Amino acid sequence: MSKYSNRRRGSKNVKQGAAGEDVAATVLWQLGLVRIRRIESAWTVIRWLDAAKHIAIVFPSKKVDGDFTAMTPEGKGVLIEVKTVDDRNLRWSDFKDHQIEALDDHSQYSLALVVFVFRPSPGYAILEWPISGFKKGKGLSIERALELSISSLDEIRS
Repeated sequence: MSKYSNRRRGSKNVKQGAAGEDVAATVLWQLGLVRIRRIESAWTVIRWLDAAKHIAIVFPSKKVDGDFTAMTPEGKGVLIEVKTVDDRNLRWSDFKDHQIEALDDHSQYSLALVVFVFRPSPGYAILEWPISGFKKGKGLSIERALELSISSLDEIRS
């Protein structure tokens, strides 16, 4: 595989992830969360490909805990991680180690959610972390995610 196909795949993943985050922002609002904020990543430029068109090879400057933060109407903090996949199971390997650590830490003291967006038919599941039955080596099917999905803040485990 050439380095150019890796670039294309990387670009596709970024676009797919951004589309999933747009879906997530809407469904989080519909769920009843407030003060929904996207966690922005800072980027470091490795090399400019075309400075005039602002095209560059970049990488994240630092790791961030999740994709969004929000609050319940009662003031409880929420960390949200969004995972977007093309018509397949959600895999443990879809998460980076620091994301799992952040979700684990946040779920102990507050609330952590995963918005699982699956394509081609834009569907989603909102899952409370930790996800029942989801662990290293055991994926989560779209069907099981839909069974576990919450549609109201009243369904959150205390």
